[in-house]
Amino acid sequence: TGRVWYCPLEAYEERYTLQLDAWTHGRLVEHGLPVTVIDGLPLASSTPGISTGVVLDAHARPYFALAQTMRLIEQLKAERIAPDDVIYLADLFHPGYEGLVYALCQQFPDPACRPRIVAHCWAQSVDPYDFTHRMRAWMRHYELLVDQTIAGIFVASTALQQLLESALFSAPIHVVGLPFDRVEVRFRAPTVLRPLAERTKRIVFASRFDPEKQPHFWLDLVELAHDEPALRGYEFAVLTGASLLRST
Repeated sequence: TGRVWYCPLEAYEERYTLQLDAWTHGRLVEHGLPVTVIDGLPLASSTPGISTGVVLDAHARPYFALAQTMRLIEQLKAERIAPDDVIYLADLFHPGYEGLVYALCQQFPDPACRPRIVAHCWAQSVDPYDFTHRMRAWMRHYELLVDQTIAGIFVASTALQQLLESALFSAPIHVVGLPFDRVEVRFRAPTVLRPLAERTKRIVFASRFDPEKQPHFWLDLVELAHDEPALRGYEFAVLTGASLLRST
């Protein structure tokens, strides 16, 4: 493998995409791979956080990815991307993807001597709990395009692998878990972790407060705790990095 052209997600303070870029880039460098980061462009009129949409901002996501596609094509035109290079997309849904493939297929007519594209799939329309599932009438056509042109898809679990395979994906699928840098996360925690007996008795909900994260299960637990002697004295809290708690 030659150089990795890495296209990260937008960095949001309210999501761990803020850390994800550094985690991923750092691990690629740690493995001795030459890496070039292809950043996108922020939408000038957008707020710093997610204002429309669920997982990423609905307007900023395509704008950011389209800018990355534009910059990749500039690198192709300048003949800086070599046949043994890899283009790594941090999200399988990458607006402008078809334009990138369009340029690659003509600049490198031989598929055996063409830069490969790989991507991380977080869910997509094959997952009935994902927000893209209701877009599946058209999203599945995009996913089929990716499936027929990509060299590899990374997923977090065998469950998602099975969903993709059930949807007749034929591209190689690699189960790699969720990207996570425990050293960086521990750095954010107190230097000395207190023993469990000395910690606050608090039960938290730390996911997005959307149906696929089952917040009602947690709310049921809160109700049950009032009648459960073993849970007396416990506090309950909902965590969010956003300025306001929101839910679909």
